[in-house]
Amino acid sequence: MERIINTNGLVVRTVNGGALELSDLFPNSIALDGVVQGPVMGDEKGRWSFDHHAGCARLITEATCQQVFAALCLGLNTKDRQVYINDIDGDTIVSLWLLAHPDSVTLAAVRDLVRAVGVIDSHGPAGNRLLVDNDKDIAAAFFNRLRNVLPRDVQDKYDSWPSFIEKGFDAIEDTIKDIRDDTLPRSDGEPPEIEMIVCGDRRGVPTCIARSDGFGAFSPLYDAGHRVVVLVSDAADGSFRYTVGKVSDLVAYPLGPGNAPDSLLGRLNAREPGWGGGSSIGGSPRLDGGVSSRLAPDQIWEMMA
Repeated sequence: MERIINTNGLVVRTVNGGALELSDLFPNSIALDGVVQGPVMGDEKGRWSFDHHAGCARLITEATCQQVFAALCLGLNTKDRQVYINDIDGDTIVSLWLLAHPDSVTLAAVRDLVRAVGVIDSHGPAGNRLLVDNDKDIAAAFFNRLRNVLPRDVQDKYDSWPSFIEKGFDAIEDTIKDIRDDTLPRSDGEPPEIEMIVCGDRRGVPTCIARSDGFGAFSPLYDAGHRVVVLVSDAADGSFRYTVGKVSDLVAYPLGPGNAPDSLLGRLNAREPGWGGGSSIGGSPRLDGGVSSRLAPDQIWEMMA
């Protein structure tokens, strides 16, 4: 583990791969977004897990940043806490920023950012159907900024995580300023390029695998009637990067979580360790040097049956 102390005095411990049990954490600690699989309210040693990967359904479980926001609003004490993370993405960055700025939860712009980021993190592009007013513009502005400052594969670059966190905090604060100043860029853009690889029914559910580098490809594929979608793009060293999603937990297909042996993500993880995710969205391993899955799309399709 590597200890990081940012400018706000928040002590962060990076977990180099995998997950921990709540009992592995120091007393008075907080685990974020998958470090401990599943949400856990404070135990007798003051340890908390804010998570939405296992032991829950994303249809009725809010994202980590929304859980943290609610806890801070309702009096969670952040004094002398240690925080554990095992990834850097939008949900984790916003959660960290909230813990480092607990008084910010009273600001309307912060509330709006948390709602937009949390919905998209939990439900993927299908979450756009839940967003109102300028929420879509907020989500697009923040995630675009984050993509511009974070490399696509950061899990193996732990020495650089302090600077990633700092840049992520800057992206949050720039987005909050845009919300308050009403200067958010419009989220309208060119549709992503999509190459259909295979489509059909899997376990009675309309399903497809498509090639696209754009996370936004989920929305048009969902709109076309596919209920389970696998997006694939090229990763390093000849491997494939996959993101697997279904419209919601209302779709009767056992997609996740990654620690459920009968789910798709669980079966993929058993065959190729490193797959993971929640009940409605997940993805392939993220290994050193940007390497991901060695499974070809036709093998994924076979395993989806």
